[in-house]
Parts: sequence; C-alpha cells; structure tokens
Amino acid sequence: MIDDNTAVVFVDYVSWITGYRERIREIAEIAHARGAVLISDAFHAVGVLPIDVVKDGIDALITGSYKWLLGPHGAGFVYVNDELMDKLKPSLLGWMGIDDNQVSRRLRNEKLFERPIDIGTYVPAKDAARLEWGTWPIIAFEGTLASMKLLLRYEVPHRFEEHTKRLVERLANSLGDLGLRITTPLDSHAAILTFEYSEPYDLAEFLSRNGIVVSPRPGIIRVSPHGYNTIEDIEKLIDALRIYIKSRT
Repeated sequence: MIDDNTAVVFVDYVSWITGYRERIREIAEIAHARGAVLISDAFHAVGVLPIDVVKDGIDALITGSYKWLLGPHGAGFVYVNDELMDKLKPSLLGWMGIDDNQVSRRLRNEKLFERPIDIGTYVPAKDAARLEWGTWPIIAFEGTLASMKLLLRYEVPHRFEEHTKRLVERLANSLGDLGLRITTPLDSHAAILTFEYSEPYDLAEFLSRNGIVVSPRPGIIRVSPHGYNTIEDIEKLIDALRIYIKSRT
C-alpha cells in the first residue's frame, strides 16, 4: 500500500486492540524508500517497552501519559527528528509556538509580559516549541513527572518488557485449556493479550466484582499486565475465568 504517492505512513508501535508489536523498522525502511514520513503512535508501548527511535527509523513518535506511564490524563509527548523538524511549517501557531514565547523569555531571564507579543511579525520557534499551540496543563505534567520518577525507580533496561512477557505467556498457556481463542499474535506481542468472548461486558463485570480489571471490547477481552502485576494476579484471573466459564455451561 506504500507507493510513490504516499506522503505519510502512520502506524501503531503496539496495536491497542490486539497487543501486536509492529515491525516498525521494516515499515520505516519501506516508507523512506518511497519518500514517505513514518509517524508512530506509541501510546501502548512507552513505559513498558524500550524504544530507540533512531534505530527504528521513526520520523515522529507520539504518546500520552495515562497508559503505561501511569500518569493523569492530559499530558502528551511528541518526538520529531531534526530532519523532519526543519521541514515543518505549521499553518497555525499558538502563543507558545513562536520564537519569542514565554518559555524562551524565562530562559533569557526576561520579564514574561514586559513586552506584548507582536502578532504581526511573529517568527515560528526554531525548535519543537513550534508545535505547541496553547498553555500546557501543568498539573497533568507534574503528575506524569511523578509517575515517571516512580517507574524509573524500579525499571532497569528491559525489566518491564521481560516481566510482562512472562505474565502474558502464562495467561496464554492457560486460555486454550479454557476453550478461549487468543487473538493476539504471540510471535510479536507486548504486554497486551486479547481473547475472543461473545459477551465481553458480562465477563468484565464478573471479573470486576472479583477485584480483576480488564478491558472489554467488541467480541474480545483485553488483558494488560504491567510491572506491578504478579504471577499470582494472573493465576487469580485464570481461576476466575474457569469459574465463570463453568457457570455458563
């Protein structure tokens, strides 16, 4: 589907619906060979997987704060490589996206509002600030900063990835015995496992009453263990599934 008419290739780093870990580097190579830009939504990867944007050939990566980063809603992050950044010319600019913005004034130790913003001769910011439109949700970023510090206290390279992989594999090995069909490709998954169920919301409500939180989606249940989960948590889920399925037969 990527040809010489393709300008942008946008793909999840990890699928939000199946947990499939996309082959980003291969897609980037195909996109770049056709002169296209690769943008990846890493919302379901950042915080549980180590990501090397340079190695993966990613031109731009976006993510948010409330999934694996364990932060509050409202904070978002964008990475744009230097080559692409130099080419970006936003058609709209906010007061934080100009060169003479309040952050740059603070860094120069200037009084923030001593001079009015000249909207007639504004110049876009030279760095990634040109992508900023309005005032940041400071509380959301403070909360996310705290959660990231917490994660870094316990995370070492690949620890969360390896830990969640063990949990997902333990669950996967049991679902077949329960007659449940896994919909996550197990050859390339990342901390998310989904399986088919005809009445996902009924099952999710039963699990919730037993202290287990999963995500019901149309025709499937999504399980997303993180670094704080244990193998005992997975065993509890398996036992609860066994009880529920037995009660329905």
